Amino acid sequence: VSEALTDDLLLVYTDHLTMVKANMEIRFRDLLNLDVPSWVVQPFQADVIESEAAIQEHLVDIQCDDEAQAIFRTSGWCSMWVKYAQQYPALWQKIRLPILAFPTTYLVEQGFSQVIHMQSKYRNHLDLHASGALRLKLTSLQPAVKKLAEKHRAQGSH
Repeated sequence: VSEALTDDLLLVYTDHLTMVKANMEIRFRDLLNLDVPSWVVQPFQADVIESEAAIQEHLVDIQCDDEAQAIFRTSGWCSMWVKYAQQYPALWQKIRLPILAFPTTYLVEQGFSQVIHMQSKYRNHLDLHASGALRLKLTSLQPAVKKLAEKHRAQGSH
């Protein structure tokens, strides 16, 4: 940084960060107000008595499930709950919103960011939907370039 940090610059940075914080609070208000019970993220340490009566028995069952504990340790709480959604529908009904809210919000934000990036002044006439460019940008699939190159036959000399 070539400039010295003056009081005026510090005030500008502080104001900017305050505006960013306010923007984030507005944008993610629904997530900030989301009530996530402690048993969702720590199901094996949660006190069953503190949870709702309708789910206490199911919570005890999952706490005694060794396979669920192993999945929790290796893959995390989100993967464990998704795997046991059908086996424990009463628990799933309580936790599906917190589990689905975070990745969905992230994917939407990522999609908008990619559209803005791709719609530069040079590509403003590009039809993102028809060309498949947006799908390629957002996919998690990786092309097998080596495999494709091996299958390609070189043309003989003319």
